[in-house]
Amino acid sequence: RDRNKMEERISENIDNCKVNCLILSNGTRGDAQPYFPFATALIEIGHNVALVLPHIFEQMAKQCEPRAKFYGLQNDPSTMINSEQFKKAFFDDNFSQQSKLINDHFSKFFESDCKIAYDAAID
Repeated sequence: RDRNKMEERISENIDNCKVNCLILSNGTRGDAQPYFPFATALIEIGHNVALVLPHIFEQMAKQCEPRAKFYGLQNDPSTMINSEQFKKAFFDDNFSQQSKLINDHFSKFFESDCKIAYDAAID
């Protein structure tokens, strides 16, 4: 009997619990897009959602889930992926060169994107 009351109270608390959710992805469209339905599901059950994604996905994010707050990272991974150097490293199976190019690209935006993510987390 006491267990049933406790389970009811837990269920009520869970139903009334509003959580601030931060979804962060710093990759390509394939890394960002799967989070849109997840954001929608979280919002539908009453949570607040902030999407922290490369700025190039802002329009897509707002179309897919306009209720989520969007924070645009300065990084644009497509510029690196579409570069001739990366394509060559990719097609030559040169994993070491791919890793270097990825590291060089993301390090340019590290500080600014960390600040954006931090601001989203405390907002």
